[in-house]
Amino acid sequence: MDKLLEVKNLKTYFYSEEKVSKAVDGVSFHLKPQETLGIVGESGCGKSVSSLSILKLVPEPPGKIVEGEVFFEGRDLLKLPQKKLREVRGKDIAMIFQEPMTSLNPVFTIEYQIAEVLLAHTSMSKKEAKEKVVELLDQVKIPSPRERAKDYPHQLSGGMRQRVVIAMSLACSPKVLIADEPTTALDVTIQAQILDLFLDLKEKFKMSVIMITHDLGVIAEMADRVAIMYAGKIVEEASVKELFKSPQHPYTIGLLKCIPKLGGEKKELTTISGSVPDPSEKPAGCSFHPRCPKVQPNCKTDEPKMIEVKSGQWTACHYPGE
Repeated sequence: MDKLLEVKNLKTYFYSEEKVSKAVDGVSFHLKPQETLGIVGESGCGKSVSSLSILKLVPEPPGKIVEGEVFFEGRDLLKLPQKKLREVRGKDIAMIFQEPMTSLNPVFTIEYQIAEVLLAHTSMSKKEAKEKVVELLDQVKIPSPRERAKDYPHQLSGGMRQRVVIAMSLACSPKVLIADEPTTALDVTIQAQILDLFLDLKEKFKMSVIMITHDLGVIAEMADRVAIMYAGKIVEEASVKELFKSPQHPYTIGLLKCIPKLGGEKKELTTISGSVPDPSEKPAGCSFHPRCPKVQPNCKTDEPKMIEVKSGQWTACHYPGE
């Protein structure tokens, strides 16, 4: 199977009395077996909403998936009834949410919360599920797993809670793991440990991973391919090697220039002027044109289409390249 997961022309909008916010506005990408796809962009670009839309976890109202298809092993997840979709969530496709403290219920023990996943998706008895919880906590390198299983979330550090959430997502050996900013709010040392853990577990469980982040350093270490997202759309897609070697979209070029470099002469850190547009007030033409150093008149009126500039490298820009 060439494509394990395929997202086609996904559009997710949020409605209020005054306006329509086009958070995800025509996103398409695919994920191959045992591949890691990185999705990168600033806050507000639609990365998290895209991932929530895959499993129909967008709250309705105010949100609504207005168009698109999400094929997983040949089935369109967006057309599945809720009962069938619940069988996929957690079992075949698992998700790690941004903030582990809000992903865990403060009034239940770690053991109860992970066992709940096992009891919902497998035929395990309660006793077997409890033993499996200890095994999972050990796999994510939590010390004294049997004792920690009896703890409540507030008794664990941020790094430990993130490991618990990872253990919960791996409980049923999913085929796809969606990790939404899995290292946010963790210090650098713990972040490195979590990323190493991801690499080990991906290999062990033979998973495909969608890694959502704003950190291109994480992507360089973790991903095989990367999709750059801006204002609800993917503006560039390429292998990690090609993207770092030869970025084509001005937004990608700007993001790479924002990475601080060790050694060499000291100079001021490059920034991208302006900010991501409000999803309800996107500019005409290319959404990036108000911030683009290469802007031309047609950029303000004509929306660029995704074109293949090199083999396997696609970009949505009228004037690609540096």
